[in-house]
Amino acid sequence: MSHSIYLKANIEIKISKFDFQSLTSSFLSALLKLFEEFMTAALTHYYEELSSTSALANLLGVRKVMRKSCSRKTKFKTLFGDIWIPQIQVRVVGIDEKIHQMSITRILLGISSKQQIPDFMKDLMGWVGSLTSFRVGHQIVESLTGFKCSLMSIWRSVQSYSKKISLAPSSDGTNEFEADGTGIPTKGSGKRGSEMKKVFQRKKDGSLQLVGITIGKYKDKTDWKSILSTPIKEVLKRFDKIVLSSDGDTSITDT
Repeated sequence: MSHSIYLKANIEIKISKFDFQSLTSSFLSALLKLFEEFMTAALTHYYEELSSTSALANLLGVRKVMRKSCSRKTKFKTLFGDIWIPQIQVRVVGIDEKIHQMSITRILLGISSKQQIPDFMKDLMGWVGSLTSFRVGHQIVESLTGFKCSLMSIWRSVQSYSKKISLAPSSDGTNEFEADGTGIPTKGSGKRGSEMKKVFQRKKDGSLQLVGITIGKYKDKTDWKSILSTPIKEVLKRFDKIVLSSDGDTSITDT
């Protein structure tokens, strides 16, 4: 079901310099206030729609929603900057027939309790941070958006984002694998550095899917065994044999 949110807002846009870059920057900065107004209106609209039926009580897992208050505001970090929107609080009759007070703004928005950064923002930070160094990723996020965060936030987002990456063999995959190692500089690894070892499965459409990755010493059989064993065992359940192409590293064939 689609909804229409109507806004009326007077926004002051301050201009420091009259050139294309400055005008663009000034306009983007003004979007913060507009977005805050939009989020407030959308949140109120959604609450009123749910509370007009039993849908709100069902969402909250209670018997009855008695009344609400919006005397306080709560903070969220967004692409446009920090916004403050109403903290909707309701008195409810729980399943235990007791009266409770609940803060439901984050429940309505699908955000975990006390969380200021939405999950999709954390994924965006994790994606950017994984493509470059954490420091450069931090600079990219702050220069392209109004989002202000710490360097540690980028690091935590990368760790969180990495856990969502599935390295399992594809159901649309073939029995063909490719393995290769790339030298990379790592702290304490000496002049030669370390080796990033990668294993890919070829899919039916010809594309490659990453199914294993690790960083270790050159010519280390243990590393190759750890990333080759699981995907190969899975694929052997569907195929009688596999085809593995590598760059000639003997530790792969020895494994």
